[in-house]
Amino acid sequence: MSEKSDGNGKGSASRSRRRQPASAPPSQYMIAPAGPGVTTQTLIERLEQIGNIEILRTYAERENLCPPIAVVRASDETAAAVRRSGAGGFVIEPDRPLRAASFPGALPQPPVIAATTAFGGTFKVTAQTLGEGGEPVEFAVVQLVGERGTVQGRTEGDGKVDLVLDGEPAETVTDLFIKPRSGYWGFWRHRPKLRADSVNAFTLQSLSLPETLDWGGQAIGFHQLPAQCRGAGIKIALIDSGVATGHKQLAGIEHGIDLRGGEQRTWLQDEVGHGTPCAGIISAVAANTHGIRGYAPDAELHVCRLPLDARCSDLVAALDYCMQRGIDVACLGFGCDRGSAIVEQRIVAAKQQGVAIIAAAGNSAGAVLFPASSQHVVAVGAIGQLGSYPDDSPQAAQAAAGPIARGLFVPPFTCRGPELDLCAPGLAVIACQSPDAYAVYDGTSLAAAHVTALAALVLAHHSDFKGGFTRR
Repeated sequence: MSEKSDGNGKGSASRSRRRQPASAPPSQYMIAPAGPGVTTQTLIERLEQIGNIEILRTYAERENLCPPIAVVRASDETAAAVRRSGAGGFVIEPDRPLRAASFPGALPQPPVIAATTAFGGTFKVTAQTLGEGGEPVEFAVVQLVGERGTVQGRTEGDGKVDLVLDGEPAETVTDLFIKPRSGYWGFWRHRPKLRADSVNAFTLQSLSLPETLDWGGQAIGFHQLPAQCRGAGIKIALIDSGVATGHKQLAGIEHGIDLRGGEQRTWLQDEVGHGTPCAGIISAVAANTHGIRGYAPDAELHVCRLPLDARCSDLVAALDYCMQRGIDVACLGFGCDRGSAIVEQRIVAAKQQGVAIIAAAGNSAGAVLFPASSQHVVAVGAIGQLGSYPDDSPQAAQAAAGPIARGLFVPPFTCRGPELDLCAPGLAVIACQSPDAYAVYDGTSLAAAHVTALAALVLAHHSDFKGGFTRR
């Protein structure tokens, strides 16, 4: 059948193609065979037969424990075709992004805006952060929370930052939060009286390192253990953003892998600043001048560095590393909102080979993140303790939001639900900061690191794990 002409010598079919919207960019998926007995090469050949699939990387099958996995880039239409073509022979899932579960002095979530009509006007303010000696504090995050929105910015070399809060006057600003990068406590003021016509200066309290164990170590009881309980003989994997081994208390960490870069030693760095404090809680060597130290310093720490664009498939690589290296305890401070059957298979395989996985529940105040929500993973939430922080710190704002029992409280940010197994110190924790400093941290990742150190000590020194129980 011939095409109809539009009078310009161009067929209507061609004109129709031009009117079609551009196709959506390809998405990233994980694909695994649904049944046993399929090798990595067979999986690759089947996907190549389907076509229009870019295979980014593969993870080999592990004996009879779990199948091979392909991480691919494909359009949604192609992904649907894979589901249909296999007649149930493939498991295909979106390769969802992971997010970290702790950051220095975590700021609160912005309020939900119920309507779009503004109160009117624009509030412009200059804030300046200073140390107790009057020195400007650079790189501090200043956040204004209003009744209808929020705005934040980072201070420059003079300690100043200009902020603009649209749609509401100064009277509707409910809270001011300041989060320094390191060396100071954060700052919180409810209903701050801010002036738009001058610089609003705020003095931050210097961070004094404790002379003995901080409140978290004492709450768990690490100070009651014999001096020889240091976790020797246990292998721990920290699945996180890397570790700044240039820190004077972390220089002894010698094992690690970049989960996307193979043998590259980028795991020695921590651009995000998330893995370093967790590593400090587990492995920091003791210092003569203060009480900040790791609670299982003689355990062998392996750093599994997640990339900046970490996804669920990177957990597969980390778990494979744990099984290959005979890891005893894995600590994970990242997660995502939805579960993954493909990753779950790897978790079960690791568990069967003796790897205990301890994961942060998350900091979104919602449901427990995956993989902490898995029944094969220990999910850890955060608790705080009254008096472990200044009264004008962001941590005080967390304490004011909920009930308190025996001096302990559950901060509002921690995820909760029936999947939660236990809670540990995760608020106002003073820990190592990259590259060679100290900062105050909040988050369930810190809680998971405390539990990981405790688990290593139990495995290394408790009588239940001696003799025949030492076999994996």
